[in-house]
Amino acid sequence: MYYKKEESLQYVWQRGLFEQSYLASSCGKSIEIIEPGVLNSNSGPDFKFAKIKIDHVLHVGHVELHLKSSDWLRHGHQHDSNYRNVILHVVQENDLMPAGDWLDSLPCLELGALLKVDEQKIRRMMQFQSPKGFHCYSLWDESEIDLREIFQNWKWDLILERMDRKADLFFEELKICSGDLNKWMYKSFASQIGYPLNQFPMEQLSSDLPFEVFKYYLNDQHALDALFLGQAGLLSGAGCDEYELRLVDRYHFLSRKHSLTPINKDLWQYFRLRPYAFPDRRIAYLSAFASKIPFSSSVISSLSSKAGLDAFLDISLSEHWKGRYRIGKPLKKQLSNKLGLGLKKQLLVNMVVPMLIAYGRFVGNKKVAKDAYRFLATSSSESNNICASFNILGLKFDSALESQAAVELKKGYCQQFRCLECQFGKNLLNIS
Repeated sequence: MYYKKEESLQYVWQRGLFEQSYLASSCGKSIEIIEPGVLNSNSGPDFKFAKIKIDHVLHVGHVELHLKSSDWLRHGHQHDSNYRNVILHVVQENDLMPAGDWLDSLPCLELGALLKVDEQKIRRMMQFQSPKGFHCYSLWDESEIDLREIFQNWKWDLILERMDRKADLFFEELKICSGDLNKWMYKSFASQIGYPLNQFPMEQLSSDLPFEVFKYYLNDQHALDALFLGQAGLLSGAGCDEYELRLVDRYHFLSRKHSLTPINKDLWQYFRLRPYAFPDRRIAYLSAFASKIPFSSSVISSLSSKAGLDAFLDISLSEHWKGRYRIGKPLKKQLSNKLGLGLKKQLLVNMVVPMLIAYGRFVGNKKVAKDAYRFLATSSSESNNICASFNILGLKFDSALESQAAVELKKGYCQQFRCLECQFGKNLLNIS
């Protein structure tokens, strides 16, 4: 395959749209692309600040692209000091013979035989702005392939890829917890209830307030609320009613008793969060969840059923939270004090299912994972921006399994420019 425009080669390099299973320079040095670099629109090398491993040694510098290696001399780069930091010369065709000068020591990667996509398709992808980040969108209207059929045949591979990767994290955490299910589920819930913006402070809160401290107050929700909100550093603004004043007094007593120091309240994020996701309410949910501990292996196994999941996520806040998004700021309207459907769905796909897969792996019971996937396949689809973008393009999803497969497709393939590995890309770009 031969390109006529250097811009096409730049597009291909930047997005990795060429065969990369084994790369080697013209002189036989192994090449691994860590980062292709940032496209330079000014004078100088085409890509700056690239990270390339050459013979397993990491090099950081610039990359210059040409259709032919002789273009280096034709463009006069040998006389330009801006090109002395080039670490790799990428060309379509290496037509230079060794001449004993500086250029001979510069590794040259020849892409000609590695190009898999016709230049006409590349130019079309370059010229048309893809909606919602679908790089191959401009090719869809000229294709007769059935994208829905392709997705149906591919969705199980996508969901396995996504959930196995998530399960790895839970599996490692279970090992860190030495198989202690209560500690594991508590830390997992804390992490996920704060996801994404407040995940880090939630994890810190769960570390600073371990089960060994709050286990004495499992039947006293007011004490738990005081411990969690106080340890989060959020009671400094409390005091607008009797309930909050009692929380402050209770935390002062418990913090002295257990030698507790609140975490930095400035860690909590409110900006760009919907009020229902404010950390005050999410910490109250964590406190209510903590009151359900201890858990058993039978409880974990039951999560692969609707009844078991409903019982697990049957979490209610005190009446106080029917009029609060935040401590110290009462509202006139009434709110629900239960977990919303959207949050339950988020916990299902981000915590419950990968947790079950990890647990089944830990105890050597494959049935637990199978039941988790089956439950995911029978649960309703999520409603998020990624699913909405696919809906606009004509792809609808009937289950949480399909919507999560779509998320993996968008995040794991589209956003990573893995077009040559994508089943949509392979069909649209005519790659075997």
